[in-house]
Amino acid sequence: MVVFFSEDGFETARFGERSLSKYRQMMRDQAGPGCPTGINLPGDKLLAQVAQDWLNELERVQWLLRLSPRLRQVHGD
Repeated sequence: MVVFFSEDGFETARFGERSLSKYRQMMRDQAGPGCPTGINLPGDKLLAQVAQDWLNELERVQWLLRLSPRLRQVHGD
């Protein structure tokens, strides 16, 4: 679990220990072909997907903070 904070100590977001890609892999492994979602292509690499999930969340929080009216006022932009 990661908790993101703004530079002035306000909690901004949380990201869990399992990303969506990990849950998709678990569904494929545990539920099998009887419960397909049709979302992932066969042969996708889990590590690359999970890493991308984390990078996407980091980017989302960065932009959330950069566009925050409160922080923009603090930095005068």
